[in-house]
Amino acid sequence: MRRAVLPLSILIACVSACSGKGEPGPQGEPGSKGEAAVGPRGEPGPKGDTGPMGPPGNFARIRVVPPGDNPLIGGAILRNAVESIVKVSAEEPWLVLVEPGVFDLGPQGLELRPYIHIQGSGQGLTTVRSRAPGPTLVGVDHTELRSLTVEHMGGAGEAVALSTASPLFRARDVVAYAHDGQQRTLAFQSSAGPGPGGFEHVRGLASSAQGDTVGFSCEGCTVRLSEGSTFLGQGGTRALGVSVSQGAVELWDSFATALDGSSESVALEADGASRVVLVRAELSGANGGSSAALRLVSSSASVRDSTLSSAGPSGKQARALEVSRSGSGSYSVDVQRSTLSGTSQSVQSADGYAIRISGSQLRGGKVSGNGNVSCNGSYDENFNASPSPACP
Repeated sequence: MRRAVLPLSILIACVSACSGKGEPGPQGEPGSKGEAAVGPRGEPGPKGDTGPMGPPGNFARIRVVPPGDNPLIGGAILRNAVESIVKVSAEEPWLVLVEPGVFDLGPQGLELRPYIHIQGSGQGLTTVRSRAPGPTLVGVDHTELRSLTVEHMGGAGEAVALSTASPLFRARDVVAYAHDGQQRTLAFQSSAGPGPGGFEHVRGLASSAQGDTVGFSCEGCTVRLSEGSTFLGQGGTRALGVSVSQGAVELWDSFATALDGSSESVALEADGASRVVLVRAELSGANGGSSAALRLVSSSASVRDSTLSSAGPSGKQARALEVSRSGSGSYSVDVQRSTLSGTSQSVQSADGYAIRISGSQLRGGKVSGNGNVSCNGSYDENFNASPSPACP
């Protein structure tokens, strides 16, 4: 029997047909994707209990002073904080941060320490006070005091709020308030020489019914008072806003006022070859047995862009500028672009003084007394230019 041989192409076709697998059909369209709907938000659950307070912060060179249960305890905490710091230097300074409250040092004041700076929580929030026989606080080298009130509450002898002999001590944003001293009541007291320290944006208030009241007392010091600082002496026998004895004081953009001294009210008094510089300053003395804005005793002064005014009851002396000499020296007073107003006299001159007034207004009384007084481009309260009765 003869075997049949099929061509290869026919065999391949047969194999494909016999396998039973057809060509894939066209792909269908995908179905739509289902979305899960978000249900409404439920009500918040009850608030849980407050957890325990964490540990206090660990400052390397800051010590925080809290108020005590009463002012005397707070004062003891403050004293201990300052005195207990052991390792301190220029390379490792400290800050003592005093919380709001009243800190009463009792019968003993506190001397600050070098490189330990004291900062309160604000002039109206932190008060450090005492009834010490000396100052409430004493400023020393390389120390800054800021943002608090220092108070002396009076007593026998002197009442001094803040005192320093250091030219490297600085006070800023500080109120010094002293009251009810028997002999002298001083808000600020300085005997510091020239240096980078000083007083910026401070207020000194001194009040008493007896003795001298002085807002700022400079005893042989050299100091610049600036940035809107104000000084007030009120009541007592002699009320002095600023007192300068054998020193040099500059007032820049600041104020000095003296009120209600039974003997005299003098906004700024300089005695004993002192030197005074006033730039955009305001001096006012009023309601004293006699009153003066600026009094110079054997001292010189430079006044620019400032206001000197004095007023008092009828029959009482009230002078904007008065000078006198205790020895045989010669002194000068230069006044530029300022206003001098005194209800009895604008200027009281004296031998040994050369007073030069330029571009200024002299209101109220006349210029009088011996001495060399010259006016250039000045005028009286009616804007009559000199020469006029206001200035010979």
